[in-house]
Amino acid sequence: MKLIERSQLNATVAVAAIMALAFVLLMMRSSGIYPTVFGDEYTYSSMARVLPLSSASIPNYLYLSIYKSTLMCGDGFVGCTKLLNALFFVLASPFIFMVARRYCSARVSVLIVALSMLGPINGYTTYFMPEALFYLTFWISAWYFLTLASNAPWQRWALLGVLMGCSSLVKPHALFVIPAFCLCIAYFAYKDQDRWFVTAVKNAAVFVGVMLLTK
Repeated sequence: MKLIERSQLNATVAVAAIMALAFVLLMMRSSGIYPTVFGDEYTYSSMARVLPLSSASIPNYLYLSIYKSTLMCGDGFVGCTKLLNALFFVLASPFIFMVARRYCSARVSVLIVALSMLGPINGYTTYFMPEALFYLTFWISAWYFLTLASNAPWQRWALLGVLMGCSSLVKPHALFVIPAFCLCIAYFAYKDQDRWFVTAVKNAAVFVGVMLLTK
C-alpha cells in the first residue's frame, strides 16, 4: 500500500515538474516573437480586444471573454497572450496524466505527459489563437467523460454537455467530436447494460442537448 502511494506521489511530483519546466521553456521560446499567422492572429486579437462580443464573426465567446483581459497589459498584450497560452497549455498535463493512467502504468503516463508537452502542438502557444485553451478544455472533457459509467445519473451526462459546450465556445470545432462521443456512449452502454440501446439514446440525448444549449 505504501509502495503504491509512494509511486503515485512520485508521479504527481514528476507531472508538476514537467508542467513547470514546460511553462518556462514555452515562455522562453515565445519571448520576443512577433505575430506570424497574421490573418488569424489579427482576427482573434481584434475580436477579443477591440470589438464587442456581439460583433464577433466567429462564436468563440468564452475564448474572447477570457482573452479580453489582455487589454490590461496595454501595448504588451501580445506577451500576456503568450503567457495565458502557455499557462492553459501546461494545465492540460494533469488531465492527460489521468486519462493515460486509466490504461498505462504511472511511468508510462508521465512519459505521455512529457511527450504531449514537447509535441509540435505547443507551437500554438506563440499565437493569438484559441488552440491552447481549446487543448485544455478538450482534455478536461475527455477525462471527465472517461469517469462516467453508462448508468450514471442524467445530471452527470448533462455536466459533460456543459463542458463540451464550453469547449465549443472556445473553438466551434468541438462540435465535430459529437459523433465520436455518441459512439463511445453507445459502446459503453452495450458492454454494461441489458437495455443498452435505450440507455445509450438517453445518455447521448442529454449530452448533445445540453451541449447545444450551452453553445
